[in-house]
Amino acid sequence: MSLFSAMVWIGFILAIGLLVSFGLDYFLRLPLAVRQFFVFAAVVGVIVLFARRILAPLSRKLGDSELAMLIEEANPELNQSLLTAVELSGEGSSGDRYVSREMLDSVVRKVEDGAETLLSSGVLNHRRLMRNLFLFFMAAVLVVGGAGWQPDLAAIWFKRNLLLDGAVEWPRTIQLEIEPGTPGVIAMGDDLPVAVRVVRGAPRTIEMNWKLADGVGGRKPMEASPQQSDDLWLEDVGEGDESLERVLVKAGIDEKLRTAAIEAGQGLLARGLQAGRSIELKRLLEDAGARVRTESFDRFVYVFRNVGLRLSFWAIDGSGEGRTETVEVKVRQRPRIDMKEWEEGGLNQVVYRNPPYTGKAEEDVTQRHGNLKVPVGTAVRFTLATNVVVAKVFFILKQGVEEEREAAARASGWPDPAAVSLEVRDGKQFEGSFVVEESGSYYFQFEDPEGFRSTQPERFRIQAIPDRKPMVRIVEPARMTEDVSPRAEIPILVWVKDDYSVKKIDLAGNYYAAGESEPERSRVTLLDAGADGPRAAQSEPKLEPYVLKVADLGSGDGGPPSPGARFEYFVLAEDFGETGNKTSEGRPVGNIGESQAYLLQVVDPDYLEDQYAREVMALRDVTDRLRGRQESVRKDLEDSQEQFLLGGKMDRDAAARLSRHRQDQVRVSEGVKELAGNLGHLLDKMEMNKVGEQKWKDWLQGLEKEFEDIASLKSDSIASDLDELRSLVQESDQDPAALAGVVASQLEVERDLDAIVVRMSEFGDLRGLIQLMREIKRRQEGLRDSTKSRLGADGEGDKEE
Repeated sequence: MSLFSAMVWIGFILAIGLLVSFGLDYFLRLPLAVRQFFVFAAVVGVIVLFARRILAPLSRKLGDSELAMLIEEANPELNQSLLTAVELSGEGSSGDRYVSREMLDSVVRKVEDGAETLLSSGVLNHRRLMRNLFLFFMAAVLVVGGAGWQPDLAAIWFKRNLLLDGAVEWPRTIQLEIEPGTPGVIAMGDDLPVAVRVVRGAPRTIEMNWKLADGVGGRKPMEASPQQSDDLWLEDVGEGDESLERVLVKAGIDEKLRTAAIEAGQGLLARGLQAGRSIELKRLLEDAGARVRTESFDRFVYVFRNVGLRLSFWAIDGSGEGRTETVEVKVRQRPRIDMKEWEEGGLNQVVYRNPPYTGKAEEDVTQRHGNLKVPVGTAVRFTLATNVVVAKVFFILKQGVEEEREAAARASGWPDPAAVSLEVRDGKQFEGSFVVEESGSYYFQFEDPEGFRSTQPERFRIQAIPDRKPMVRIVEPARMTEDVSPRAEIPILVWVKDDYSVKKIDLAGNYYAAGESEPERSRVTLLDAGADGPRAAQSEPKLEPYVLKVADLGSGDGGPPSPGARFEYFVLAEDFGETGNKTSEGRPVGNIGESQAYLLQVVDPDYLEDQYAREVMALRDVTDRLRGRQESVRKDLEDSQEQFLLGGKMDRDAAARLSRHRQDQVRVSEGVKELAGNLGHLLDKMEMNKVGEQKWKDWLQGLEKEFEDIASLKSDSIASDLDELRSLVQESDQDPAALAGVVASQLEVERDLDAIVVRMSEFGDLRGLIQLMREIKRRQEGLRDSTKSRLGADGEGDKEE
């Protein structure tokens, strides 16, 4: 029993030793030498305990006294009486000499009585054994339970402390790792973004440490990213193996991970996904019938800018406990277009030929850069060279593609889905061609023989110049709606301009007879340069006015249109553009420009005469206001002259006032010239519409000539005199009397304008009388026609009776 208790006690000591060893090594990360010492000490301790507690008791026979002592230890209630009896009654005991036989017998009987009681309940006391068993059991539970709860940690402790493996490390409370996807090779001058994932713990700060190839190193804090890094795990494939496979292939999941997870029915699918992409991928997989879960990790980011040398880097948390592995990134030249070859005499060149509609299709244009600003339909070919030897070249043309769609296409893989493979000559040269259809860009993707790819290609802009339709404007008549007489001859002046050349110009019109709603359509060709071709045709042809004879409109009884008829017309201009449209005869139709629609309304000639007479009266009112302005200008100058006379001279301060008087006189001249222009325009309309007596026209021409003479010979001369006098005043003082001649000239202009107002008023009175006579005549004719119609109706009634 004693040996069993000793063995239990040794087991308890070993269990406690295991727990203490685990705790010390886990929290203190004991070095290998310390662990070796602990193992040695533990082995020695176990040997000593085993020798003392197990081997020693088994190696000798217990005497009566030692056996009695064991019984006494197990039964303290004997009060050492058993040990006393054994010692006194043993052979050679001194009790025979010093103790009487009666006393010795009394002690022995007392021990025998106690022994009977002891034998009835057991010789030994099991309390110590039970205590040792309880302690051993509790320690064993802790050891076995901990190993079952964390088998990985138990295995690590076993390797570190029993196998003494110096390469095995405890998992840290803060565990960091470089996010998957960090390239091992980058192009010289590129930025290198690095992300670190926090696999375990919650570090406050993380520092990025690096060392360049030249020995220079450093460290800087990393920034916490707002997006987490996700690992995606497949837990159940479900029933859609094929659809799941398609989703994973489309998402670009690594083939090894994809195959292993699907075959096993579960496992890791992807590591280091951005949160947005992992959510979308998880949704697609769940739609395919799979069951997936996501593990999210905090991430910190750092960007190495403009990397030019090979570097090694690693990340450490602020406490120094968590550390990533060291990653080495090599730097090499990025495959790209050799910029030196753009220089004169180099291999790089872009040659284009304009489309036929421009008239320049026979000429090749060569340029030493890649950006294009050319018409739509231009054929482009290029010959380029790379800076390093490449194995693959892809050409990507993006025309009319939205930025969002283009960014999504770029993120879907390499090369671009729209890439076209080009043949490589001599390891560096390649060529290709395309046709410009819309604005956009083009670029190239390269891969060298070792698989290093270009990731940031140079993009060349394409600005496609559309072939706009010709611009068309009707210059004359100026007004969009014009009243004309039945025999009017209207000069129509057209202005047309195209980007390149004009092919054809037509005057189209719709004639509506008086009271009719259906038009008669007509078209007159003003220019036809189709036979000349776009090279010989002009972009802004000079056209002579086309004279439209109103009397020839329509196909009625052959006479001129009656009042109430109208003619709507507009101009169509066609260029040599390639629209794909054709006429009924199969002739290609280019871009067609159209002017605004103009309208000619046929009215009675007498109505036009009255209208023109009213315009003359309106010009009379303008002339009268202009005379009043001239009078005000003259009086203003007279007041200034009086002030100058009081001062006795005109000095430099007077120059500003003279300049103001000159500006006032210039405004009067401009008003007189405008009146002359309006009269000329009125005469043109009378001539165009064939209305008005010749003497009336001669009188208006005389007024026009008078206005022109007043403006050029008198009013302009007054302004020139004032300007000359102002210049003299700035040089030296002048006599105010010099203004007298200017004032007299202004008074003469004022009187001339007043005389014209009087004559125009007399003309208005005469025209008013003529208009009254015409009105009386119209009423008389109307009364006569009414009387005839009534008499005719009475005659018909008498015949019936």
